[in-house]
Amino acid sequence: MKYIEVLQYCLSLPGTRKESETGQGQRFTLLAGDEPFAQFETGAPIQWQFLVRATEADCEELYDPPHIRTSDRGPGHWLVILRVENFDDERLKELILWSYEQAVAAADAA
Repeated sequence: MKYIEVLQYCLSLPGTRKESETGQGQRFTLLAGDEPFAQFETGAPIQWQFLVRATEADCEELYDPPHIRTSDRGPGHWLVILRVENFDDERLKELILWSYEQAVAAADAA
């Protein structure tokens, strides 16, 4: 999947919205309610880095520096995927959907 397809997929999930974290739009978060489930960093030198919440097992299984690394963005575990176009499409959708479901559950619990 290309970055625009990943973004379109994320925004197709019910109740999802995009929120810029910087005035220049170089980093934006995808939210379900008020809970983040993914993030893009678009500014140089990090062109189109994608962060998604994942299980601890996913972080261990998929960790592959420098292409995929973990992030300390909390809470929970997050994967940083540097080139989504080189990542398996179906696996990426699974990660996004799982992260989205966690955000929806957290938003519902709040």
